[in-house]
Amino acid sequence: MQQKTTAAPPETIPSGENGQTPYSILRKDIVELRLKPGTIVSIRDLCAHFHISRSPMRDALIRLEEEGLVGLLPQRGIMISRIDIRRVEEERFLRISVERNVMRLFMKQHAPEDMVFLEASIVKQKRLMQTRDYRSMIALDDEFHRYFYKVTGKMFCADAIWKASGHYSRLRLLTCVSQDISQEVTNQHSELVEAVNAGDTDRMLAVFDCHLGRLDEEVKGFSAKYPDLFLQKKPADRENDLLKNDFLKTLKG
Repeated sequence: MQQKTTAAPPETIPSGENGQTPYSILRKDIVELRLKPGTIVSIRDLCAHFHISRSPMRDALIRLEEEGLVGLLPQRGIMISRIDIRRVEEERFLRISVERNVMRLFMKQHAPEDMVFLEASIVKQKRLMQTRDYRSMIALDDEFHRYFYKVTGKMFCADAIWKASGHYSRLRLLTCVSQDISQEVTNQHSELVEAVNAGDTDRMLAVFDCHLGRLDEEVKGFSAKYPDLFLQKKPADRENDLLKNDFLKTLKG
């Protein structure tokens, strides 16, 4: 039986205001697992939920389909894409390839105030772990990593990578449900900072490789625990009140 969740009020999307568009709001709901992977909803329901017309919603869905986050099903509706493990691997490969070089640059040009920022971020991460606020935990994780790009002047790369990593982002959020994994992530952040402070590039890169490579075993565990969230051959089921439910809140660590 499906667990009941707290209903979320419909969101009105004033296109063009504060960067909030049908695309950005719907993408956020998908990537932050408010919408369960594999479920189907009609364009009509989406338009009614977000209080917008059909045309801007179609434009948003076309962009999301290009990113692999939705599938347009003729005569059926829109499917929120399941997490594609092969795509996760490619998105992660892209990030590792770029970020490893960013870390090398950071080691050469960081300033003392940069280390203060990173250390303060780790303190925030440790405090937040007690709240089990998974989305905020991922946001802090992103802030921590994107800071390396900021210091090295590679924010264009960061934005391109994060935009192309919808499947990887959902898997990362899913792993936060495990307290052990969240603790390990924070510990590895601390080890990265320690290596930078020590000027030990080899150690920093070794920790980095372990840090971003840790999902290999986790993918197996989570795809077995939540098989309906990952790309399968079986058809998706339509769920009642999909847009009003916050899927992440139904998960238990």
